Amino acid sequence: REIFDKEARHIYYHNAATGETSWERPRAMGPTPHSSGWFGRGAAGSTAAGGYERNNADYLKRAARKQVDYIAAKNTVLEGAYEYNIWWGKHIGDHWSSKEASREPAETRCVLATDAGRTKADTLTRSRAAANFCLFFARGCCAAGAECRYFHRIPVRADLERFAKDESHDVFGRERHRDFRDDMTGVGSMTKPCRTLYVGSLVKAEYENPKALEEAIWRNFGEWGELENVNLISRLSICFVRYRYRSSAEFAKEAMANNHLDHGENLNVRWAHEDPNPVAADAAARADADAVVEMLKQRRGVAVDDVPGNFETPADYHAPKAPDDDDDDGDGQRTHKRLKPNEYYPDTSGQYPSPSADEPGSAWTPVVGQDGTSYWWNRATNETSREAPKDLADASAGQALRALDAADRARELAEAEQAAANEAAAPRAAAPPNDDDDARLPPGWAATTDEATGATYYFNAATSEVSWTRPAAT
Repeated sequence: REIFDKEARHIYYHNAATGETSWERPRAMGPTPHSSGWFGRGAAGSTAAGGYERNNADYLKRAARKQVDYIAAKNTVLEGAYEYNIWWGKHIGDHWSSKEASREPAETRCVLATDAGRTKADTLTRSRAAANFCLFFARGCCAAGAECRYFHRIPVRADLERFAKDESHDVFGRERHRDFRDDMTGVGSMTKPCRTLYVGSLVKAEYENPKALEEAIWRNFGEWGELENVNLISRLSICFVRYRYRSSAEFAKEAMANNHLDHGENLNVRWAHEDPNPVAADAAARADADAVVEMLKQRRGVAVDDVPGNFETPADYHAPKAPDDDDDDGDGQRTHKRLKPNEYYPDTSGQYPSPSADEPGSAWTPVVGQDGTSYWWNRATNETSREAPKDLADASAGQALRALDAADRARELAEAEQAAANEAAAPRAAAPPNDDDDARLPPGWAATTDEATGATYYFNAATSEVSWTRPAAT
C-alpha cells in the first residue's frame, strides 16, 4: 500500500504482510496513472532510487572537479550594440535576441561520473542545512570545484525534507513565481509543482527506430533523477519526461537545455503544460485524493476508513431523520419541510452524565420569576440569589454555561407568552351595532365583530361578560 511521508511530503510503499518498506514502486502494483498529480510514485519495478543514494555517497568521498578553467563574464557587450534598457535590465538590438541566444547549442555538459564530488557546502555543517545546488555545475561549467559554496551533486531522497520546508525557491535557490512564463521556460511556478518536462527538437532519423530513441531518452534524462514515465511522440519528434520528484525535474531542465542525447541534438527543454486529456486529468485527481487520504491517516484523531454508523455514540442513540421534501401545499410544487426549533440539532443530552448532588454548585437551579427576570434557587437550602452563587465557581464551566443558556431560553419563552397574553387582553374596537340583531338580544347584550378573525361575538357592558354563542332572548 502507499504511505505518505509527512516530513518529505512524498509517497513510499509498505507491505502490511511482511512489514517491508520501499521508496521504489513494487512491480506487483502496476504502472502509475497517466498523470500522478502532485505526488510522484515512481516506475513500477524500478530500483533506481536506491542507486542514486549509493552513487551520491561514493561521489562525496572525493573532491569535486573543476569543470572549466573560468566562467565567462556576464557583462560582455557586442560591438555596435550599446543601448541598454534600464527597465528590462539588458541590452537591446537585433543581435541581442533572447530567442536566438537561448537556442545556441551548449558548449559544456555535466557528467556526474567525473564531475560530482565534495564541496564546501558538504563540509561545513552550517552551510549544509541552507546550501543549494550549483547552477553552473548542472550546466557543466563551474570553475570553483571543491571550493564552491554549493552542492556538486544531484538532489536525492535525503534532500526532500529540506525542500518541503521552502516552496518559494527551487533547488538552485532561485525564487519561483506564481505562474509559469508564457514560453514555459524559466524557474517555474510555485503554485503548480510541475514534474514533467517537454523535450523538443529530437532527431529521430539518427536512430534505428523509435525504441532506440526512447532508450536514449531514458538513459540521458535518467542520469539526473528517478524517472516515472517517458511519453515519446515519434511523428512530432517530441517527448514528455516525467520525474518522480520536482527537484529532479528542475535539475534536469538546466542540465539538458540546449544539450544533446547521442547524436549532437540541440534539445529544446521547457516545462510541460498540464495534460488536457480528460483521462489523465481524472487520473491525477484520483492520485492526489489517494495521497491526501494517506496523509490524513497519519494525523491523530482523523478517521478516514469505513466505520459503523454508530461510531463513538451511545448504543441507544439514534440520529434524527433528515427532513424530506414534501408537497404540503398540494399544488405539485416540492416544498421543504420546516423544522421545529428543537429539531435544528440532534439531542445529545443522553451522552453526558447529569451532575450529582455532591458536585459543587449542583443544587443551584436557574428560575424565571413572574416579572420575567431570572434568579438562582438552591433546592437544598431554599436560598435564592440574583447574582451567580459563589458555589458555582467550583462547578465546571460547561455546566454553568448550559444552565445560563437554559435560563435565557426560559426568560425568552416567558416574555413571548406574556406578549401573547397582553395582546389577547387588549381592548378591541367594536363594530357598529346592528339594530335588528340588538333588538332580539337580551337587555345589556350587544353584537361585536372580532378584528383578528372577522367573527361575531357578544358582549355584556353591565357584567363585562363575553360570549361567542348568541345569548337567548328572554
